[in-house]
Amino acid sequence: MSAEDRDWRARGTCNSVSPDVMFPEPQDKPAIIQARAVCAGCPVGLMCLGYALTTKQEHGVWAGLTPDELRRAAAAARRRLQRHRKARREAAASQVAA
Repeated sequence: MSAEDRDWRARGTCNSVSPDVMFPEPQDKPAIIQARAVCAGCPVGLMCLGYALTTKQEHGVWAGLTPDELRRAAAAARRRLQRHRKARREAAASQVAA
């Protein structure tokens, strides 16, 4: 892991709040809204999202998303990637056949 990969966390707006804010109980909607507000203007949101998806975070709000939302985003990304790969294979096969 490069220094930049590690340093993004230090630049997150979540560093200015208690960890309890970023790790609300799943059923505590007002607390989730508060955590999302912290994420809203964060300069490292994309890096946070990538980290959360890569490490399959199961607790807390990451890049403004709850664990359930992260799972759905990961599943949607996998489906898009599968469709893209299938389309590329079909395009390559049609070029070979032509």
